[in-house]
Parts: sequence; structure tokens; C-alpha cells
Amino acid sequence: MGPLEDTIAAVATPWGVGGVGIIRLSGELSFPIADRIFRGKTHPSKAQSHTIHYGWIFDPRTGEEIDEVLLLLMRGPSTYTTEDVVEVSAHGGLFLIKRILGLVTELGARPAERGEFTYRAFMRGRIDLSQAEAILDLVEAQTLGGQRIAAQQLKGALSSSLRELREGLFSLLVEVEAGLDFPEEEMGDSDLTRVLSRLLAKVDSLISSYQKGRALRRGIRVVFVGKRNVGKSTLFNRFLGQERAIVTPYAGTTRDSLEANLEREGIPFCLVDTAGLGKAADPVEREAAQRSLAELKEADLLLFLVDSSQVLSEDDCRIWELTQGRERILVKNKIDLPARIDLRGWTGEAVEVSAQKGSGIDELWREIRERLFDSKPLDGSHYLLSDLRCWRSLQAIREDLIRAQDALACGLGEAAAVSLRGALRGLGELTGEKVSPDILEGIFSRFCVGK
Repeated sequence: MGPLEDTIAAVATPWGVGGVGIIRLSGELSFPIADRIFRGKTHPSKAQSHTIHYGWIFDPRTGEEIDEVLLLLMRGPSTYTTEDVVEVSAHGGLFLIKRILGLVTELGARPAERGEFTYRAFMRGRIDLSQAEAILDLVEAQTLGGQRIAAQQLKGALSSSLRELREGLFSLLVEVEAGLDFPEEEMGDSDLTRVLSRLLAKVDSLISSYQKGRALRRGIRVVFVGKRNVGKSTLFNRFLGQERAIVTPYAGTTRDSLEANLEREGIPFCLVDTAGLGKAADPVEREAAQRSLAELKEADLLLFLVDSSQVLSEDDCRIWELTQGRERILVKNKIDLPARIDLRGWTGEAVEVSAQKGSGIDELWREIRERLFDSKPLDGSHYLLSDLRCWRSLQAIREDLIRAQDALACGLGEAAAVSLRGALRGLGELTGEKVSPDILEGIFSRFCVGK
């Protein structure tokens, strides 16, 4: 990024022809430049902050009027960058926007780099690094669930948790170091351990939410699994409300995995219909089974289907064992037919459905939602970690806390202090208080110019 003292300018709307094009300026020259190119009832530098003015952009060299515009004037520090900001809302012609931007840069503004407006908001202390990342996530969000996570992070849900952790760790470090200097005044090791355990539990809570948060952001991969002819493709079609997968009375119709995207209650899903598992009769079936097994490893949730009109087979039991330890829901399909199945000895209660008739589908959706999100409302009241950088940093912080915990248990106060300082450095990298230029470059280079 260039010097923070520069006034920067960029087109804040997508390049191309459109109804409106916005040129954004930020820095101390924003108002003086506006004075020189805007003709309205009021000079921008004399106007009140956070007001909109109608007028014309003109070329100060020739006096030629270029475009009829609205001018938004905002004085720092109550702006996105905390600096003086001017936004010109012009008609969205590509040549027109480029000409106005050219005027602005000729009068002293520098073309902004990618993410430089948000970078300034971060460097000026209006937001921390996790909030800066949330802004990009909010812009790129394609589902209600992803948007809600990003909005919560932008509002400071993660920042607040990290701030509480930092304060707790700092206080604990002070106590540990005081114990080294003044052994007679130190807190008991058991008290220090209890405090550290509470802080570790907060870190674990954030880390454990990552899988669900990431899934909600990118789409939850739900894989339909079971032996041949248990109704996986019929249920797949029922969820989608259309005939995407071929369904026949013959076993083994599905020979390859089939994916489809679906959004329900703001939650993005990627549904995957797979070939039936079991003893393969030919090379094609063996390859289909291998692809199904690969899908099991990628799933966020498995829907394990059994046929309630048939007794359990060896294939059913083998697949059940194969999916042990994975997040799964047992689905008893074909309940519209006379029941012959006996699930005694199988753990977990089955959800009963008829994919053919449509009965039990709402109950299955409810079970999916509760299994994934523990019945918590997805209204922003419960924060879910979704950023990979944050997750990796928290994992490293957790390791430091465990080392500190082990050191305290052995009476090694100095070693505990070293590990606590390491955890504090990790938190500083998360919030951006102490972060390398490479990390900043990696984050802000993902932004577009003008944001």
C-alpha cells in the first residue's frame, strides 16, 4: 500500500456500463478537489458533513460541464476510512467515469490499490483485522447463512471474544510473573489452573464451531449413502423437488455421484447422490463404489438409508460399520410398504420417511438442521467461526495454552509464562495488533479496487 498521507481515489462500482457509477475519494485533499470540479449551490468545503448535494462535475481548465451528479460529503473521523471522504454518483458510462476519475487524479489524488480503503480503516483503528476480513466475506456472500456469519463478525462478535481472551490471558500472565518475582504473594497453582482452563474452554468453543461455520459459508455437503435400491435417488429428487436423478425399480441404476445445490432456511446445501455400496458384480460397479467411498470422506453429514420393507442385509451392516464415527442420520425409507426391518442393536433413532410418497420429509429436514446446528437459531445470536486463518491461529494459541497448563501442573512458572506470551502474540496476529506485512498483503490483495 502507498503512504497513508496520500489522498486516494477509485471507482467503487463495477467497471462497465450501468445506471450509476460512483467515484470515491478519501484523504485530506478530498474536499479541496471537490471544490475544484463540482458546481452546485454550495461549495463542498463549506457544506455540512454527511450531506448530499446536486450539481454538475466540470473541467476546471475549460469550464466544460461533464455530468449531472450527486455529491456525498463526509468528514472524518465518522467515515469508513476515518478520513474526509467524497463520493461522486455519476451516470454509469464507462468513458464518463474514467474521465471524472482522470480529473480527480490530475488534481492530486492517487489511484487506490486493491482494498486500500478498508486497509486505511484498519490502520486508523476503526476496525480490526478480523472485521476487515468480514467485510470481504460480506461482499462475497452468496447465501443468507454466509451473510449472517460475515455480518456478525463485522459487528465485532469475534473481536469481542478475542478481546476477552486477551484480557484474561494478560491478567493470568501478570499473576504468573508476579509469582516468579514474589513467591510469597502468588496465587495458588490450582487457582491459576482453573483460570487457564476457563480460557482454554473459550478457545475450544471457537475452534469447535469452525466446521459448522465453514460449512454454512461454503455449503453443507450432505451425502446420501446406503446399499443399492434403498431409495437414495428418490429421496434426492424429493429434496430438490425435481427429477434430477434417474430412478428405476432395478438395483444399481446410479453409477456415478450426482450433485445439486439447494438453499433452505438460509442454509446452503450441496446434496450428493451416490451409487449403492455392496458387493460389486463388474468393474463399473467397483469404480462406482470407490467414488461413493470417496464422497463419504468429504461429507459434512451422511444420510444413511435403509429399506424398511426388507430385513437387514450384510451390506447394510457393513456400510453401517463403515460410517462409524461420522456425522450421520439413520433414515428408514419406504415406510409406505409393510415393515420387515429390525434395527435392534443399532444406535440412534431412525427418521422414518417415504421418499416415494413424501411423508416424513419435513421431520428429516428438522433433524438435519438440529444435528448440524444443535437447535440454535441461525439469526446471528450464535457466532460460528468460518475463517481458515482465524482457525489456524486459534489452533496455535490452543497449543500454547496447553503447554502453559502442563507447565503450571509441574510447577514451572517461567515456562508457563513463555507459553502465555506466545498465546498473546497469536491473539495479536489475529486482531492485527502485531501482524506481518505478508499476512496483510495476502488479506487486502483479495479485495477489489474501490473497497
